[in-house]
Amino acid sequence: ELRKYADFLRGLAGSVEDRVDRETWQMASRQTEEYWRDIFAQAAPGYIAVAATLTDRQVAELMANLEQKDEETWSEFAERTPDERRARREKSITKTLQRFTGPLTPEQRAMVEEYAARARPFMAEWRENRRIWRDALAAALADRRSGEPFAVRMTQLIARPDDLWTPQYRMAIEGSRAALIGLLVDLDATLTAKQRGAARRELASLADEVQGLARVRG
Repeated sequence: ELRKYADFLRGLAGSVEDRVDRETWQMASRQTEEYWRDIFAQAAPGYIAVAATLTDRQVAELMANLEQKDEETWSEFAERTPDERRARREKSITKTLQRFTGPLTPEQRAMVEEYAARARPFMAEWRENRRIWRDALAAALADRRSGEPFAVRMTQLIARPDDLWTPQYRMAIEGSRAALIGLLVDLDATLTAKQRGAARRELASLADEVQGLARVRG
């Protein structure tokens, strides 16, 4: 799967030489999800084998740590003002984009600023969804000596956590995806030849890194 993902990245690198339309970006987003789902599915047996050996005390500690980490993430978000959240979104997307394109133009920065201002936070939906996932994990671990039923439940939790998404969280994720793709389409129309070349090289380099991981695993 890593090799397939590397090939996919190389194909995307070739696409950015010209204009990339919304359909291509949507396909790239879905394809990336599928590759990573397959990668986690392949890794799942190792996690399941370890989980099956946990003691009750270790399970309790794991669940407590997961809840603490999730609540810390929520608290960090809740303590920020709307302006602070907007600024963080703008900084994050700018940093990610510039990794591929190099410095953004004033016009492009304005697009990112508008995107960050319009983006709707969905941390409340995320928090509830994490609680549901943790509850499902706790239920699975309580039955960790059951063999195949345990393996099936854990594979879902590891490789297909979106099966457990609430309707509210799924709607928020899809809305965020659509908004981001819209930004990418708008930005793509403004990219200079230099920026396209930089994006192509960065994607090709990322493909080489993934290919290297595939060789190590192989």
